[in-house]
Amino acid sequence: MEDTEELLRSGASDRGGGSRQWQLYLLELENNNLYVGITRNVTQRFEQHRAGMGSQWTSRHKPLRILRHVDTGLTSESEAARIEDALTVQTMELFGRHRVRGGQYCMLDQADVDAALVRQGHWERVERATLASRSFDLQDSWDSALEHVVAMALKYYASPGADTRDVLFSALYTLTRYRFWHHDFDAALDSAYWDRAGILPVLLSFRDDRPVASQCKDAYSVLAAAMTRTRRNGPQFHHLFLHGWTAFAPSATDAQHARITQWMDALLVEPDRRYDEFTAILLPRMRYLLRQ
Repeated sequence: MEDTEELLRSGASDRGGGSRQWQLYLLELENNNLYVGITRNVTQRFEQHRAGMGSQWTSRHKPLRILRHVDTGLTSESEAARIEDALTVQTMELFGRHRVRGGQYCMLDQADVDAALVRQGHWERVERATLASRSFDLQDSWDSALEHVVAMALKYYASPGADTRDVLFSALYTLTRYRFWHHDFDAALDSAYWDRAGILPVLLSFRDDRPVASQCKDAYSVLAAAMTRTRRNGPQFHHLFLHGWTAFAPSATDAQHARITQWMDALLVEPDRRYDEFTAILLPRMRYLLRQ
């Protein structure tokens, strides 16, 4: 599919009237906000937005002008909607997710927009682009910055919410500005690693010998649940869980230790090691196991 941002740059249509084909448009709104939409008649749709009948976002933030519009060449609304969604995400990358609405990301409540971005796998991409434009005052040492990440992770796992999630991700992203950051650490910015259903809370459960971000009754139950995962943190990452257990040695019964030995014997020969290097830095007790 043609890149939507390039589509708008390459030549906005001067035709504002009706068309059988769907047109993509970008509106400038009051308070430095933006809106992305599709329509068959840009002029008519713009007037609807100005009259407060376009969307809740343009009712709250008055439309000022049409920044761009272009004929997509599509007669299928569903195909045009995919382009609308893509341009909305690209515009969020450029101007921030708090200032942009469009497509399936039209909700007034930022938490609802963020939830939709998470479901579609775009939240980290948008937030990384936002943080990339900021300056960072690196007053902490590298070791202190790593400790801060762990502290913010525990705070997020204990009190999940947009604010604590944003603070954790910002702490993680800040690490990229240190000279010690290496491209091998990039995967740590994936939600599959740091979110509440990710790898990190499992490892912290072993470190602290208590369930973290989990309703499990003890650390072993956290391990057992992690070892039965079948989706994104499935068998290819079991070595992380088992090495974490070995490094931190949380409490367990003899029968549980026997089961852990069985899991160790069944480990994949070639596990997915994308998170190994960052884990070795963040949790040094695991370093010798991950680098064997």
